[in-house]
Amino acid sequence: MKDLIGKKIYITATIGREGYKKDGETNSVTICLVDIRYDGIGKKGTVLRDHLWINKMKRIENLNLKMDDRIELSGTVIPYKSRDGKVVKYRLSKLRDIGIVGSAEKRINEKLSDTVYV
Repeated sequence: MKDLIGKKIYITATIGREGYKKDGETNSVTICLVDIRYDGIGKKGTVLRDHLWINKMKRIENLNLKMDDRIELSGTVIPYKSRDGKVVKYRLSKLRDIGIVGSAEKRINEKLSDTVYV
C-alpha cells in the first residue's frame, strides 16, 4: 500500500469479525475486513491485503452488516506507526461510498439452490 499513500482508492472486502480498540478510558468497536481487493484502474480485483481494521462508524452500523457480507468503500491511504512505534503500517482514512455488494445470506441460499440431491 506504500505506493498508494495519499491517494483515494476503492476497495471491496468481506466483513470478518468485530474487535475493540482502547481509546483512553473507553473502547471503540472495530471491524476486521478480510479479502481486500483493490478496484483501481487496470487492477480491478487485485488482492490488496489479507485484512484491514476499520472503526465501526454510524454509517456502517446503519447497514446492519453480518459476518461474511461483501462491501465496497473508498478511502485515503495513510501511514501510521504500530503501537511499539517501530513499524510503519497503512490504513484507510476518510471512508466514504460504503455499500453492500453481496450478502452472506444470499450467497448461502444460492449455494443451496445449486445443490443437486440424488
